[in-house]
Amino acid sequence: MLRQTIKFALRSFRKSKLIHGLNILGLTLGLSVFFLASLYIYQENSYERDFSDGDRLYQISSVIPGIGDFAFTTPNLGSIVDEVPEIEELTIFSMPAKSGWKNDAEESLDLVRISADEHFLNIFDFEVLVGDQEQPISEPTDAAIFVSAALKVFGTTDVIGKRLNQGNASVQIVALLADPQYKTQLKSDLITFKDPLKEFKAENWNSNIHIVYAKTEKNISKAQLTETLERLSYDYIKPVVLAASPEELTIEAWAKSPQYKGFKAESLNDLRVASETIMSIMPKANAKQSNAMILVGLASLLISVINFINLFTAKASVRHKEVGVKRILGSRKSYLISQFLTESFMLTALAAILALAVVESLLSLGGSFLIGIVDYSVVQSAEWMFGVTVFVITLSLIGGIYPALYLSSGSSINLTNKGGTVNKFSIANAQGFRKVATLLQFVCSVGLVFAIVVIFTQVDFLKNRDLGYSDE
Repeated sequence: MLRQTIKFALRSFRKSKLIHGLNILGLTLGLSVFFLASLYIYQENSYERDFSDGDRLYQISSVIPGIGDFAFTTPNLGSIVDEVPEIEELTIFSMPAKSGWKNDAEESLDLVRISADEHFLNIFDFEVLVGDQEQPISEPTDAAIFVSAALKVFGTTDVIGKRLNQGNASVQIVALLADPQYKTQLKSDLITFKDPLKEFKAENWNSNIHIVYAKTEKNISKAQLTETLERLSYDYIKPVVLAASPEELTIEAWAKSPQYKGFKAESLNDLRVASETIMSIMPKANAKQSNAMILVGLASLLISVINFINLFTAKASVRHKEVGVKRILGSRKSYLISQFLTESFMLTALAAILALAVVESLLSLGGSFLIGIVDYSVVQSAEWMFGVTVFVITLSLIGGIYPALYLSSGSSINLTNKGGTVNKFSIANAQGFRKVATLLQFVCSVGLVFAIVVIFTQVDFLKNRDLGYSDE
């Protein structure tokens, strides 16, 4: 049954090459725009998904009177982590910074480096391809390098034991890390070791010089962690801040004091959208841009689907005799519907494959106003490809169900009468539906063109605006 259905569908393809060609072309263009927009939305919502315990990771920010929340805080927290039962592990590191390094061949290269303690790669568990799985870096001269950086610096991934030099300093590569699959605020080339406890000073309880992340124990809520941080502020920061004029204050009174300085826990999963912390290395989500991309993607999809349905139903004028003969030969309506739905799926699947190829080609070229903000490949993840597969099947049903019902609705006697025309199909002759669909298609087209022009001018303005200084 299935083989016969596919056979008839392929025969229909050969008979209607022009119409099917136009259908595939229109659907390919529409799906290309839709897939680009979808990739951007997927990218924006997949930050920090490389880490296995992301829901237990918190940035410990500072609360500074008159300023607000500040992303940097004291390295002294590392000295008391054992006193905090709610925290399983804590890491202290510097923000990613670009600097010059030299390899063994004395070639100068700019690399983005993070200086961190030995807990960094336990909390942010990038995959360790080569090196100590439990503690990749632990000595002042240790460094871990990502695969892409290793290829750029040494031309090979066989880098264990190789050295990088910066002035009089030198580090040895002891671990090779897989490049992150998803977007991350911690995008870097090199992770070097730095012991923050060497900077411990009593006055540093009142300083803001490092980024601190905590991994909580299981089943610890944000409220519990916040309560603990308030106690730490009372026990350690208050004595430093009020050293010149010590006061006896309760925790509640200290929290309301104009001199209060404390800590704030911010979930890694909320930083991108909800955080208002200044100096955070996590880039803020652009809600307006995301909404614009959603509208552009949906508009292009709607236009292409309407065009698909219109062209499919337009074929009725040349297929009424085919339907009539099949009905006379005993084909049931359900069989005809399955044949037309199979045709719809084959068209949609082919258009989707071509659209994905177009998108991947554009992404590899780069440089365009849109491609510059989409870094993901069309084969980014199994999850993404599964979503595309489900989408294609669903789109085939949505785009093909009306044409299938329409083309299979004709009476066998009327369809085979001499002079039988498309009017013999019974679902309201599809004229009203096609008129409304065409009107909607033109409305969406105008809106899409307008949206693209607005997006292009906005991005062009951001790229070319006068910053008021020379960034060189």
